[in-house]
Amino acid sequence: MELIAAVARGIVAGVFAYAAFAKVRDRAGTRAALRGLGLPPGIDLSLAAVEAFTAFGLVMERRTPASAWVALGLLVVFTAFVVVRMAQGSRAPCPCFGVARPEPMGARTLVRNLVLIAVAVVATGDIDGELWAVWVSAGVSVVVIGSASRRAGASRPRSVR
Repeated sequence: MELIAAVARGIVAGVFAYAAFAKVRDRAGTRAALRGLGLPPGIDLSLAAVEAFTAFGLVMERRTPASAWVALGLLVVFTAFVVVRMAQGSRAPCPCFGVARPEPMGARTLVRNLVLIAVAVVATGDIDGELWAVWVSAGVSVVVIGSASRRAGASRPRSVR
């Protein structure tokens, strides 16, 4: 089980490291994407630093799952943000991995994040316990609630000006 958790940590670390690098590589594009999502563009380096340190922790901490839990929490928060923005009708590109692929947030983004959440759960090494089920349930609930609210918003009549 330890080997599987180590491989999962490596995968999640790679994803976070790539995301951090992409944000730093194209700061102007990342800032524009953040602005398009209603976020302060000045968080571009802070977000990249959090992702980079999380990746570093996942690689360096072999005896404790703390970094894996941090990564899992970040992924849940990022996914919740995506769901909320989609429910609000945002078609802004996701700066998840910088703006190298400026596609709008959508079902593909959610599926990718849910897969990453599942891998992060494995990275904690706690798949025999019950706590992982709480995190996965929270992530799935966010997606379901967001999808339902998006559908409800789409069925609401729009005012004509």
